[in-house]
Amino acid sequence: MKCYIVKDLLPGYIDGLTCEETNAEIREHLKGCQDCRRVYGQMSAAMPQDLRLPEDKALDQDIDFLKRLKGKIRHRYAAVAAATGLTLLALAAFAGKYQIALPYDPEHMETEMYQAVPVVNDNGVTQWTDVDALNFEETGTVIKEGQEPIDLVRFVVREPEPYDDFRSYGRTILRDGQEVRVVYYCYTKSLKNCLVPEEKARRVCWKSTGDIYGMRLYRADYTPVMTEHYYLPMEGLWLDYRFARLSDREFDGQRENAVLVWNGMN
Repeated sequence: MKCYIVKDLLPGYIDGLTCEETNAEIREHLKGCQDCRRVYGQMSAAMPQDLRLPEDKALDQDIDFLKRLKGKIRHRYAAVAAATGLTLLALAAFAGKYQIALPYDPEHMETEMYQAVPVVNDNGVTQWTDVDALNFEETGTVIKEGQEPIDLVRFVVREPEPYDDFRSYGRTILRDGQEVRVVYYCYTKSLKNCLVPEEKARRVCWKSTGDIYGMRLYRADYTPVMTEHYYLPMEGLWLDYRFARLSDREFDGQRENAVLVWNGMN
């Protein structure tokens, strides 16, 4: 049925003067024609609700239902899109934070001894400094006459592949009544960089004392204790927090899964 015919018939349709066959064709046309539906709404707006035909009210209810259904579908798609975006962000953050442990490699990982002297910084804190790291002028002013450097130990990694972080956890515990400094080392790479390799590997020699000595290297009265160094592959999130929660016995027990790389008085 053409639009102009429907518009001509709308007054009779609203007054209930058209036959059932015509009513059916008008209703079918109104469902798909926005312009005729607008004219129908204007014509029937001033008409009291109790005078409208039951089939007209049913048509309006059908239209309202379709509008509500369309709105629900739109909101559901928006909610799914938002949830997907948040999930992707969470996965990206997890991949950036989660650390994959590099296995122990004796060809590229070792400990070495170095000589150090106490140096007082501008804040008045004593730090034991590598003698080889001092230039000629610093050596003459830092090392006092008759002062003997002491031997310290550090962990050295000549990288076979790039890494993201170096972890070390040290704690002085009592074992069979004797003080022992237990230190665990680990080099890690983020899950993100495992999935998306870096463009260029960093081929450098990395040296670190890490947490070997605790606060002892910040005091002038440094005294050696029995020390054990282990390489312990550790991966996951918040490793510092996890190790801090371990008791001394649990901390010492991590040796079962570690490789002893050095021990002695230091």
